[in-house]
Amino acid sequence: MYQLALKQIREIKEQVKIYVMSTILLCLLLSFPNLLSAQEVTKEYIDELIRISEESPSMKMDEVKGSLDEIEELSIEISYGFGQVYACHAFACLNVNNAPKVALNYIEQVDSLLQLYPGDLSDENEISILLTRGYATGALGGYFQELDYYLTADSLADILGSEDVQSIVNQYITSYYIVSHDYKKALVYNQKLLQFYKEHSDNKVMRHPYLSTMLNRGGVYLRMHSPDSAIYYVKLAIKKGLGDHTDLNYPYYILGKAYLEKDDVKQTKKYVSLMNEVMESIDNHTLDGAQAKLLTGNLHQRLNEFDLAEDAFRQALIFADSAAYMDGKIEANFELVENYLKKIGANDLVLNLQSFSELTDTVYYHKSSQLEKQLIIQFETNKKEQEILALKYQKEVNEKTIVWIVLVALVLILLLIMLFYRYKTKKKILLNELEKGQLIKEIATQNLEIKTKDLNQAIEKIKENVKIIEKFKSENISQVSIEEIMSVLGQNYVTENQWAKIVLNFDVVHDNYAKNMIAKFPNLTSNDIRLLVLIKLGYSNKGVAEVNNISEEGAKKAKQRLFKRLGTDGAKLLTETRESALSLD
Repeated sequence: MYQLALKQIREIKEQVKIYVMSTILLCLLLSFPNLLSAQEVTKEYIDELIRISEESPSMKMDEVKGSLDEIEELSIEISYGFGQVYACHAFACLNVNNAPKVALNYIEQVDSLLQLYPGDLSDENEISILLTRGYATGALGGYFQELDYYLTADSLADILGSEDVQSIVNQYITSYYIVSHDYKKALVYNQKLLQFYKEHSDNKVMRHPYLSTMLNRGGVYLRMHSPDSAIYYVKLAIKKGLGDHTDLNYPYYILGKAYLEKDDVKQTKKYVSLMNEVMESIDNHTLDGAQAKLLTGNLHQRLNEFDLAEDAFRQALIFADSAAYMDGKIEANFELVENYLKKIGANDLVLNLQSFSELTDTVYYHKSSQLEKQLIIQFETNKKEQEILALKYQKEVNEKTIVWIVLVALVLILLLIMLFYRYKTKKKILLNELEKGQLIKEIATQNLEIKTKDLNQAIEKIKENVKIIEKFKSENISQVSIEEIMSVLGQNYVTENQWAKIVLNFDVVHDNYAKNMIAKFPNLTSNDIRLLVLIKLGYSNKGVAEVNNISEEGAKKAKQRLFKRLGTDGAKLLTETRESALSLD
């Protein structure tokens, strides 16, 4: 019996949680219903409405539903997949507590829409759909599948790395541990959630989850048969403003159950009355209505008002059946049997029935615990396998990266070696060329020195011969005798062959000066060439006269005739070449 009660409270607790997701996401949309007709319907417009809705305060349920209908219609009108998925998912969240079967139908619509509009589902939405699917499945009796969905959502949340999303997943896992009677784990997760929301309690969006988590802690203590702790946390949540965010039917339900366990009938009546007042303002044919009627029946039963209790339990059965609330139907039937046995005074059968219920809960608990362990082991195994695959992939990437780095390094080294070898080779060639050029230059310099020396010696010898002839002439020696003497000396003044050698050596030393002048001035005579050579060598008129064995006046006239043949340009060229030697004195 307690297991059934735990299921009920868990559903109520989840209602508060899902209310957070549904109403906060969508409520503000109805603040702007008239704007839709005045605005052009676009994806951006619908996105903006959704964004605003996620930051809006809570609104009445009928307004939220009307807004979702309009969002869905607009999205269908423009074939906007995200808008349709958003609306269907929101409808699933709104119905998951009171009509889990309807919620699953909406989730199936979401699956169909995602096939038509792939890529319109974010990681956060995928996690939210898994949680909604898990909760609705659990409400319909698929408790083991419920945990599987939650663990999958937990894995995705871990990959996503969002604390906000992880906190929502932890809420669902906390609820599951409550249902599975593992209250210690439930309290551990609940304490983590309380700490997280407390750190962000200044944020208005986080205020509701913070107070809902505090309320859930009271629900856990109620299941642990610690009514005083349950009363403390629920009243604290109400004091801190829980009523500003949600209806208080579930908090009143917990308080009524806690005071009933304490056998405080007066306080139980108070909170059952408050709970029923709230229930009158909402749809009674819901899971909440079933739980409210079950608590009301328990109160009447405690007061020995068995007929009133029976009426309450039968209404609870109707509500649970309309909401497809399996645990509610089981508990309502159980309470009807127990109430009847108490009514007829069959106390022994009542004790047997309670023992049977406890044994059934124990068997179920052990089975669920074993399956939970198997699912957790499977989940952890899959997680480890994913981590191993990720490590292997990273290892392969690292190995490939290292190989590429080594290859690139080798290529760079080879390029450096090639460049260095090329540099050394080129440097060697340049050095060889420089050495060769230097050697050629040295040889040329030596040849130039030799040729210059030979040229100077030849001219000096001519001068000596001229002096000898002049000496012979001064001694009245006949011309025949002079020629004989010169024949003996091996010279006839300066022969043509001698001058040819002199000019040839001169051209070697002075870059073909005489040859170039003949090419420019073809009318030059051999005597003109000799005179050009002497002028280039810097001979003065006197020197020219001595070499040619003529008077200085004759040398002057010879120069004048040369200038005339050369013309203005030639004379200028000759003057620039050796200006000091061109003086006509």
